[in-house]
Amino acid sequence: MLFHESRCIGSVEGWLIMVAIIHKISPVVHYLLNPITGSRVGLPPQSTISGLLRSNSVNSIGKAVASFDQSSLDHCLVACLFTHSLAFCRPIDESWTLIEAREGLFTDVEIIDGKLYGVTFSSTLMVFNIQGDTYTAERLVKLPSTWLFQSHLAKDVASKDLFIVYRRKDISNNIISFHVMKLECNKGDDPHCVPVYDLGDRTLFLSDVDTKIISSSSSNLSGSVDNRLKNCIYYSFGSGRNFGVFSLTEKSVKLLTPPGYYVSPFPEQRIFKESFVWFKPNPCNQIEAVQEFLCRKYVLDD
Repeated sequence: MLFHESRCIGSVEGWLIMVAIIHKISPVVHYLLNPITGSRVGLPPQSTISGLLRSNSVNSIGKAVASFDQSSLDHCLVACLFTHSLAFCRPIDESWTLIEAREGLFTDVEIIDGKLYGVTFSSTLMVFNIQGDTYTAERLVKLPSTWLFQSHLAKDVASKDLFIVYRRKDISNNIISFHVMKLECNKGDDPHCVPVYDLGDRTLFLSDVDTKIISSSSSNLSGSVDNRLKNCIYYSFGSGRNFGVFSLTEKSVKLLTPPGYYVSPFPEQRIFKESFVWFKPNPCNQIEAVQEFLCRKYVLDD
């Protein structure tokens, strides 16, 4: 099917989360796309969200995340940011469910074990327990007040840890540093965040619409190359204007040139049309696929 306009707003386990409009005046549709097989799984139309400002633009959607079950695609949980409003659904649902919260507008979202985590402008992490098409607010976690930083949520699928990643920019919007924290939910203690100075064998990937955490422990690449990928944050923001890697070990930023990127002599023209999405093919080995590309492109070429 050809679309008048389409956009990828996230990815999960080898599937892309897409929004599109078929004709210029048609409503926005949402679906999951497997780019390898071409398979599609439809999601409820955006028009089913009660109380949401109507828009016929794919750019009105910020990002989407999903909790995936390969054995039951129809029951995977999808959450989406609609201009700072948060809603969720499953492919079997007839409509999206809009989450109402008094704590302010949402800036990021993540899903772990059927719980939806949302960060607000007021530096509050809200946790919702999702049951069918209903939800209950489970707890509030006050995050450190960091008005100089923008926060992102990132989950480790293997350990089910939730990380809060803060990025700091200078006056010219160039990224100068990252700070990482992890949510601790020990029994008997109130949920709180602790600073993380070492990601271990993890590599973190951030963009405007997507975050990924990948462990390099099972990689068959040489140890010297592996060590240079560990404890790093690869990032892409502003449609390619900010693309680079930050080393938590050295606390330094290295700017990179994205593949296929036209290096214009005018910085304001050095952009892609769309935001980056970190995609992990499935069933291909996600660690080897991503790391081999990064090693060959940005490490071995040095």
